[in-house]
Amino acid sequence: MIIRVLRITVREDRLEDFKRHMNEVALPRVKSQPGLVSINVGQPRPDAPCTYCFVMTWDSIGSLKDFA
Repeated sequence: MIIRVLRITVREDRLEDFKRHMNEVALPRVKSQPGLVSINVGQPRPDAPCTYCFVMTWDSIGSLKDFA
């Protein structure tokens, strides 16, 4: 298993666009990838309201490379 942690900071004026894109485009695409075991999206902390953390688990480095 390979765990990939991705932290993204979004400009405050683009936050709603980011949320919409993640829910409508990005997450469905990632979830459909062969080899993805799980994806967890952390909600921002109060002290960092524009920073999101994604934790993805892949079955192999090959699957992750094929996705990336």
